[in-house]
Amino acid sequence: MPFTSLASLISLASLAAFGAHLVVFVAAATATVTGYGFVVLSAPLLALLFPAPHVVPLTLALGWVLITAVLARPAAFRAIVMADALPLAATGLAGIPLGVALLDLLPQHTLRVVLGGAVAASALVPLLSRRLPLSLAPKPRLARYGAGFTAGVLSGCVGLNGPPVALYLALVGAPKEQSRATAAAVVWLLSTATLAYYAATAHLPLDVTPWALALLPALALGWIAGSLLFRAISVARFKQVSLTCAALAGVVTALAGLRG
Repeated sequence: MPFTSLASLISLASLAAFGAHLVVFVAAATATVTGYGFVVLSAPLLALLFPAPHVVPLTLALGWVLITAVLARPAAFRAIVMADALPLAATGLAGIPLGVALLDLLPQHTLRVVLGGAVAASALVPLLSRRLPLSLAPKPRLARYGAGFTAGVLSGCVGLNGPPVALYLALVGAPKEQSRATAAAVVWLLSTATLAYYAATAHLPLDVTPWALALLPALALGWIAGSLLFRAISVARFKQVSLTCAALAGVVTALAGLRG
């Protein structure tokens, strides 16, 4: 009987390890294509396999490594539109404290439902309208600042910093190379700021490191698969994929909130 129980535990552990690697692979491939979305696509599922307090630091760290790899390629780095990335990141950094403050006012599950639903709706409207790119005139600068600030607020309270940026870039009709690189740059900056905050406030558990190292092969394979897929996707299809991922990220966040 003890041997049977031990075998069952080993089997469950192996299944959990396979599931974690599969989640990281799919999330990494998707985030490599779009330039964002690793955390929000992986965290809700990894929370079923790892202790909840460790999941956000773990996925943020893995996502940071992935986005660094995406931007490390000279062609990707040169494709960043600094005129968009810097204002988006600056206003995003300004929004993070507000997002963190919201955690003290509302339960996190309520925030996830409301904000996740809002992001999903904002991505689905242009996706279903078939009128991309939509004109943001006469105030594209205001839209840019609004998207960046919203990304910062969402990053601070639910870790959802990519979809508002992707939505803005899709609406202005940014080419796919520039869209992915710019979104990745903004997400990288916001993720770096969040990780620095965790480290400064002792919210970065040391025992996350072995898990992160164990999942690096799945992350690398996802990056390779996403890079190949990105080259094969047309501009029109990229816009659909990007907005669909934004909508999916919102839905996943809202469902995670409903689970409490």
